[in-house]
Amino acid sequence: AIPPGRTAFVGVAWNVLLMAVETVFAADGVLGFLVAWELMSLATAALVATDHESRPSRRSAFLYLAMSHLGTGCLVAAFFLLAAGSGSLAFGDILGAAAAASPWRGLLFVLFLVGFGVKAGVVPLHVWLPEAHPTAPSNVSALMSGGLINAGLYGLVRIGAGGLGRPDPGWGMSVLLLGSVSAVLGVLYALGENDLKRLLAFSTIENGGIALMALGAGMIGLAAGRPEIGALGVAAGLYHVLNHAAFKGLLF
Repeated sequence: AIPPGRTAFVGVAWNVLLMAVETVFAADGVLGFLVAWELMSLATAALVATDHESRPSRRSAFLYLAMSHLGTGCLVAAFFLLAAGSGSLAFGDILGAAAAASPWRGLLFVLFLVGFGVKAGVVPLHVWLPEAHPTAPSNVSALMSGGLINAGLYGLVRIGAGGLGRPDPGWGMSVLLLGSVSAVLGVLYALGENDLKRLLAFSTIENGGIALMALGAGMIGLAAGRPEIGALGVAAGLYHVLNHAAFKGLLF
């Protein structure tokens, strides 16, 4: 519940978060994307700390900020490694064929995997998620599960499905393995929870893992020169993202 006297604060921060999430999906260049990404993180932290007089709320917001800045640091490093090679900050110039020619492709994939994986709640980068959900107002938790997490999944799909050129087989296997671990551990942790909002947080980790399993399978198909399998895997992952956003919002 929203503490008395903080409705206006939550309303402003909520709309800032909505604007930032939408800008993340619409950005076509590095600077716009990173500014929106950081604004999204700061607005979420402010909403998690709505009841800032409570120690658990402050702790959850701090943990979320720490993990978010770890992820943002990885994204900054990856994007500027790409920009240094192409001399441009536009996605159209640094992703795709230009990224495929980079000598840092393996390192870039790891940086993007960590950077986007934090926001997607991928195990073992998920530690902020079950802490943030119980302390945030329920409407904020719904947006985090149905929108914020999807920003991380969007980044992984964009990079894994051709953003760095044709993926290596090991990349697809890594995403598939991380998705499988996230799905299994997410549901096991959920089964042992008595706190409903923590249960839903672990369910979010599980469903993000399912989407990543489909993406990993699609990346393996692309790596093997089977674009039809790649398209099927990516489409299945995105369909599950839509499915999860709908039912998790309703559950909250």
